[in-house]
Amino acid sequence: MKIKIIVTTLLSLVLLIAKAQKTDSIVSISQNPFPISTNITILNLNNDTVSFKIYDRCGLVINTYFENIVCTGNIVLNFDASLLPDGIYLALLNKNSERHGFKLIKDSSSTINENTQTTNNFKIFPNPITNKFSISTNKKVEKIEIYNVNGKQILSFNNPNSNDFDIENFENGVYIILITIDNITYIRKILKE
Repeated sequence: MKIKIIVTTLLSLVLLIAKAQKTDSIVSISQNPFPISTNITILNLNNDTVSFKIYDRCGLVINTYFENIVCTGNIVLNFDASLLPDGIYLALLNKNSERHGFKLIKDSSSTINENTQTTNNFKIFPNPITNKFSISTNKKVEKIEIYNVNGKQILSFNNPNSNDFDIENFENGVYIILITIDNITYIRKILKE
């Protein structure tokens, strides 16, 4: 019974990706195949409702970056597959009512392409977080948004005066943080303990 469910899920994903719209103008991937990680940029969002997930070849969700969040601009996601085996992974972007699917290939024998690697130039610390966290960057942080795993916005700062943030009143759990620097929005996960 369990195998039948996995096969059905995998077939559904393959069919979905086969039917998905062309992704060239929607998504840019810094390197594919990639040895450890790759940056995925979702392009030209304009108050669009988006969801983004990555699946393994059996159809199991490897990572949910966000679900039903309204975004504007370009969003950069980092798919860190350092702990995952080499192979093909399926990514699915839902943008409003459109579905866009594409494959990501992890190949440890591939080399890092120095010309396409993006440097984020910021760090969130500590992570996991007890009460407060900081963002270390040499550039101006334009906006910070924090969402729970259900996509509900918990906190938002436009042009914060400081790069130190207090989340003492948050419940323990995983949160999605969107950080906008130089008109590019980066997405990371943080853990509140």
